[in-house]
Amino acid sequence: MNIRRKIIAAVGLCFCAGTLSAAQPQDILWGLPYLQNMTTDGVTVMYQSRGSVRSWVEIGTDSLHTQKYRQLRGGQEVVHDLEHRVRLDGLQPGQTYYYRVCAQEITKNQSYSKAFGRSTATPFYRFTLPADTTRHFTAIILNDLHGVQAVINSVAACLDSIQPDLIFLNGDCLSEPADKTKPSVWYRDLSSPSTASNVPLCSSVATMKSAMPTPRV
Repeated sequence: MNIRRKIIAAVGLCFCAGTLSAAQPQDILWGLPYLQNMTTDGVTVMYQSRGSVRSWVEIGTDSLHTQKYRQLRGGQEVVHDLEHRVRLDGLQPGQTYYYRVCAQEITKNQSYSKAFGRSTATPFYRFTLPADTTRHFTAIILNDLHGVQAVINSVAACLDSIQPDLIFLNGDCLSEPADKTKPSVWYRDLSSPSTASNVPLCSSVATMKSAMPTPRV
């Protein structure tokens, strides 16, 4: 076998099999995307997937003309983690942007063989970056939710009516989670389309026990 045939054979082994079937976002993604670490020229889009996916964020000043951003580590796309964070840099201060998260299932990921499953895309969400001249904004600080579902539901309804520019989840918002899925559920419940998908969400999981010294007995 000559060099040319070896190259052709190697390319054949790298064939990526995929489907065009679409899925609902909740079938592939866990909850809604939410925003963190907003600055005058960028923001981080956070989201969780239910399994291994290749994913990206599409963003533009309207929903028709967008560009793609991906999460890269060492020049390679991150596909094995369920927690995803895509940094959107180089944006314009004070500008309103539209974005959505797109993902496709990875059903097979081997060195010379890839296979992809269903694909999905969230609706478009909107956010506005602060500018250096911004002086007035509305911030909501939440404390002591303790993961109580009835309280979380009431707070989420209030956030929908207030439409804040910034949300802080302060101390004791989450009780002691048994695993990593529980905080994701709480974020999902608080992240209605009109809140954390459109405004930055800053969180702290500190508890009274960790924030205050333990008295001696």
